Amino acid sequence: MLSYRTGDRADITWDSTFGFYSNGEAAIEQAVADGTYAAIVLPSGPSGDPAQDAGQAVLRRALASSERYEALTVPGNQAGTWLVYARR
Repeated sequence: MLSYRTGDRADITWDSTFGFYSNGEAAIEQAVADGTYAAIVLPSGPSGDPAQDAGQAVLRRALASSERYEALTVPGNQAGTWLVYARR
């Protein structure tokens, strides 16, 4: 399980991809094109839910071709478990 640590920073919020993916492919692509999020974190493998996996595939494709986001390497013993992208 991924845990989040933001300390006392109330200005940092987290959005779930569950609702994000239901907005549709165009909304996902537009959010990436606009650089809507400071960072995007998603699992590297399938979720087991076809709708979630379809949304994740759209997001991965948009991020892979985006000039707004760069892929980061996450150190630790769970390498490959999470994909992390930061807005440039």
